[in-house]
Amino acid sequence: MNIQDVKVVQMMTDRMKWLSQRQRVLAENVANSDTPNYVAKDMKKVDFEKIASARHFQMELATTHSSHYSASRLHSQMGAVQENQTPVETSPTGNSVVIEEELIKVADTVVQYQLMTSLYKKQLGMYRMALGNR
Repeated sequence: MNIQDVKVVQMMTDRMKWLSQRQRVLAENVANSDTPNYVAKDMKKVDFEKIASARHFQMELATTHSSHYSASRLHSQMGAVQENQTPVETSPTGNSVVIEEELIKVADTVVQYQLMTSLYKKQLGMYRMALGNR
């Protein structure tokens, strides 16, 4: 069994990828804070609660006979789509990056990434314990 085939691990991995991409976009905003006419960007919000709803964790029965019902798998799609932010304030040069807001978003992203890393470690620890490899 591959650990990446477990739905919870897949979701944590997808969330960590999304957070990494968001960190990259926010760093680009900070780097371009003095660029004229630069519009700040952010990642499109993904509803992770909806993705983690109970219907995504339903077990599927094997169809070993033609008269068995088949269930379709539910896959979550987490796109790393950038979107322009609506500017709160704009500098005289047309730049819409507010350093304070970007740094708050960066700090929030770091905290969320650390949480996902901690959950990932706990999940692997539970598997090790279940397998007897403490």
